Amino acid sequence: MKIKPCQSYISMFLLIFLVCLMSQTLVTDSLFDKIRVHVVNSFQNETLEVHCKSKDDDLGLHHIPANHEFNWHFRIAIFKRTLFFCDTWWRGGKASFHAFSAEEGFLKFCGDGDCMWRANEDGMSLLDYHHQQYHLMHRWESS
Repeated sequence: MKIKPCQSYISMFLLIFLVCLMSQTLVTDSLFDKIRVHVVNSFQNETLEVHCKSKDDDLGLHHIPANHEFNWHFRIAIFKRTLFFCDTWWRGGKASFHAFSAEEGFLKFCGDGDCMWRANEDGMSLLDYHHQQYHLMHRWESS
């Protein structure tokens, strides 16, 4: 029996797709797991303004009341190219930062698919999931 060229291309595509799914070096550990990013306003009486986006998605401007949060979820793009960045500000200053990056150095902070950012008087801190403590990553700049 002779294989048609179309069947050959489909078979090759399926084989490449399966190899990519199983490869830990080409794709994330769990391609189909959702990642959730949280930006928590830890101020007592201040509203935090947050505008986050990626190359493809603009999440809009959000006014986060004291002791509330804004969060969103997504799936990591194949070949680890996902990046979300945020601009945050309040009357005491502003900060711009990468809220999520699919790079290994960043992923170590996000446990169980959750990246927890916290805004307080010092700046923006990221929770180290494994040690259960926040690390100040970005101090507020003057507005």
